[in-house]
Amino acid sequence: MKDLEFRRYPIGQFKYGQRYTLEDTRSHIKTLEDFPKKLKKTLKKLRSGSLDLTYRAGGWTVRQIVHHLADSHMNAYIRLKLAVTENLPTIKPYEEQLWAKTDDGEKAPVRMSLKIIAALHTRLTYFLSSLTEDDLERAYFHPGTQKTVSVQEALALYAWHSLHHLAHIRLVIDDIDSADKATKAGRFKVEEDTKASSKSGSKAKAEAPAAEVKAPAKRGPKPKAKAEAPAAEKPKRRGPSPEVLEKARAVRMANLAAKKAAEGKAEAPAAEVKAPAKRGPKPKAKVAAPAAETPKRRGPSPEVLEKARAVRMANLAAKKAAEGKAEAPAAEVKTPAKRGPKPKAKAEAPVAEKPKRRGPSPEVLEKARAVRMANLAAKKAAEGKAEAPAAEVKAPAKRGPKAKAKVEAPAAEVKAPAKRGPKPKSKADAPATEKPKRRGPGPEALEKARAVRMANLAAKKAAEGKAEAPAAAKAPAKRGPKPKA
Repeated sequence: MKDLEFRRYPIGQFKYGQRYTLEDTRSHIKTLEDFPKKLKKTLKKLRSGSLDLTYRAGGWTVRQIVHHLADSHMNAYIRLKLAVTENLPTIKPYEEQLWAKTDDGEKAPVRMSLKIIAALHTRLTYFLSSLTEDDLERAYFHPGTQKTVSVQEALALYAWHSLHHLAHIRLVIDDIDSADKATKAGRFKVEEDTKASSKSGSKAKAEAPAAEVKAPAKRGPKPKAKAEAPAAEKPKRRGPSPEVLEKARAVRMANLAAKKAAEGKAEAPAAEVKAPAKRGPKPKAKVAAPAAETPKRRGPSPEVLEKARAVRMANLAAKKAAEGKAEAPAAEVKTPAKRGPKPKAKAEAPVAEKPKRRGPSPEVLEKARAVRMANLAAKKAAEGKAEAPAAEVKAPAKRGPKAKAKVEAPAAEVKAPAKRGPKPKSKADAPATEKPKRRGPGPEALEKARAVRMANLAAKKAAEGKAEAPAAAKAPAKRGPKPKA
């Protein structure tokens, strides 16, 4: 009965209602901070397959204990947070036994909960180290036990809880060690008894004379055949044999050497690697000659990239040549092979191709400019400012209406029409008697317009070389009433 109580509570039961000092609280926080490392170190002492052993009959397995610690301390973190941030909150209990019997509690790998415990205790320690004395006096209400638990008391409870289940795992380790010691002691006793019996038997054989008749053996159960020569029998070994382990090690070393050789770090010592015999996994064919194997390259090959680059450079050169910036180095551009997009026909000979010009051609612009200059010269000649250089004005070619060869106007004396707008009245030309108003343009305006047309026609003919402008010709007299004497 005492042994059962000890196995249930190896460090004793927790006592509620005690008072704790600040020094005690710091010690409890330190226990919670160091617990993940202690738990991991203790679990390393267990053998493979020992996680499903129990510390007592009807108790939890080591696997269930580790998962229970993660469940319990997650609830503890939430309870402490509620107590500090709310005024005496009522916490939510949970069914520990049912949580431990779920699939993740009974079958999940312990490393999952070890990661949770390590991160959770780091966060919990950080939170607890920032609490003030007033925060430590705050509390929560547990509806299951009907108790009000302060933050200081809760810290003492979960520090005890950590060490309580850690002691359970150590009980399992002690049980395994005790079983091993008992097995070794029993084997040693059997070996000693066998040696003693073999010595006594050899003595009896040495003392018995050859001629002496052997007494009949005693009746009873015959000893087993194994007892006659136990010294030659080897104890059974658990796990793989040394040969299998050696072969597995050779395979691992071969794979490691092949990996390093593939990475270029070292050559695979193929002559020194011993291949495993029939037992164990056979090495793959790649291990035999890893040095010759080149790693696969993802993406297009260097040749394809070079060809694509040549096409881009050819297109760029053609574009620059079309814009007049630079000539395309046609001799230096390498055309791509079969793979990749084929360059367009324009990229092969970009120099000969001229860019399309929008708008009128240079010839049309030059002809239009010649016409403007002729009009300007005729206007200046008409105003008497300068003589129109009829021989130097180039008229446009075919385009435009052909001039009629009716009258040749002297280009030098023709007056250009005046500016648009109200014309100033000439005092000198005003008749003495008022004439009736005439509708439409006056004779003077018509005469001037005709003179301009004739001047343009003459300039055009002179530019074409058909007729020379008679500079000395007299301008026609003005129509209208003759001046009075």
